[in-house]
Amino acid sequence: MWMTTQNKLTAHEVKQVHALMHQVHHVDRTFKEPYLSNQYNYFPGMPTFILVYDSASQLAGFTMIYADEAPQGGEVDLIVNVSPAQRNQGIGRMMLNRARAILDDFGYKSINYITEQVFLDANPTFVTKWQMQVTDVEYQMHLAKLTPMTKPETAMVRSMQTADVPALVPSYNEAFGEASSESAQRYLMESLRDPTIASYVLEVSGVPVGYCAIDIDQFAYIFGVFVDAAYRNRGYGQFLITEAIAQVQAQGWQRVVTGVEGDNQAAHRLYERVGFQDETQIVTLKSKNF
Repeated sequence: MWMTTQNKLTAHEVKQVHALMHQVHHVDRTFKEPYLSNQYNYFPGMPTFILVYDSASQLAGFTMIYADEAPQGGEVDLIVNVSPAQRNQGIGRMMLNRARAILDDFGYKSINYITEQVFLDANPTFVTKWQMQVTDVEYQMHLAKLTPMTKPETAMVRSMQTADVPALVPSYNEAFGEASSESAQRYLMESLRDPTIASYVLEVSGVPVGYCAIDIDQFAYIFGVFVDAAYRNRGYGQFLITEAIAQVQAQGWQRVVTGVEGDNQAAHRLYERVGFQDETQIVTLKSKNF
């Protein structure tokens, strides 16, 4: 076995990760895909991906580090996957130790370990063995059939432009509790620059009042949705999501997925109205010892 760490993946490595995840999903009946970019990480130079290869140079394990917050008070998500044929050989622990060393070097202390409920159900001793505890649950939902809706008067959904960012920052801060306008602007600008992300703006009477990002890599993944507080509970959020989906589907992206926090019933109902159904439960674990 040999291990490498880096902050960007080559096209060949991306294919290897996709092949590994296909094996994992087939055996574990899971759905969660790791995010294969470091663009949102707070430290651009921090190693983001850990890859372990066997003696035949086949990818046996993969870990992704997602750290979009500053170390002081910030949390990190780790997604660890090991080939079903290579498990119980210490690969997972080897990658975890390397990830913890990287995060310690960059000052991170709070780590979330991301898995799925179906995996925990099939491995009932996993949490105890690794001395973990469940801290959060998220629903991953997939679009079954897009529900048509009537367009609100004076509203439209269009691609975001650089000039829209300053107008959207206050609404972003209010929706996500960002401490600074700089971090909100950085997030919006990064999504705008990324060719694999379709960024959409909800405009009402000529004013940008909402935002929706869709990652279009293997499939369409909706994230970062927000609407200005003055326009909530009036159908604008549903219109924004519905129109954004229609536009990416027109480009050929038929599989559409999103994630909703387990305690956010309002968002869950919203996506159900759009046409989404639950696909899997994403579970966040924390170590009792780290």
